[in-house]
Amino acid sequence: MDDSVVVLQVDFDAILTASTVREFDSLAIVPQFGFKDVDDYYSQASPLQYAHRITVPTLAINAVDDPVCAHDGCPEGDRIGPGLAMVRTRIGTLAACMHLQCKPLENNHPLD
Repeated sequence: MDDSVVVLQVDFDAILTASTVREFDSLAIVPQFGFKDVDDYYSQASPLQYAHRITVPTLAINAVDDPVCAHDGCPEGDRIGPGLAMVRTRIGTLAACMHLQCKPLENNHPLD
């Protein structure tokens, strides 16, 4: 087989039935990349294992209402590196914006 050909190891019909991100990841990501299960994928893909080593000034912003990057999965205490500043807002997830069908800013700049 040509090395440039990628063979997908997923069941597209099953993927189309997914109604949550977790279900999608379990059906699409886990089998394609050889993770044991969705929790194994989340554990290995999580930046939490590196957050304590961040020394370059970095601002991380998280919204409590974000269903993709849950606030309880964000680093806290000694899991935050010396260069990492965490800001958590009560609302403001991009997923909420998608639900509301927000239009992208055209010529407006959010900091103007």
